[in-house]
Amino acid sequence: MTDPTGGALLIAPSNSSVTIVSANVGVSFLNATNFVGETNGVGNIIVERVGRTNIAFQVSYFTTNGTARAGVNYQASAGTLSFPIGLELLKTFQYH
Repeated sequence: MTDPTGGALLIAPSNSSVTIVSANVGVSFLNATNFVGETNGVGNIIVERVGRTNIAFQVSYFTTNGTARAGVNYQASAGTLSFPIGLELLKTFQYH
């Protein structure tokens, strides 16, 4: 701040830092639909980094029951994918 009027004084701190967080980075599934048969074993889900590559971030994932039940039809899975600064655009996690 500068030049107050009306008898006001500048009192410390008279400046501040502001960090603008960009929303130009994100993640999405590479394929909208993924399939694996009950007896086929392992499937892969590919997650794609979208947007800027100069920001490091993490995203969590987990499986949930739909028509298949964890422990009966598949093994529950959860974890975190880390995207470092740079050109690493794809990450994979597996489901069984």
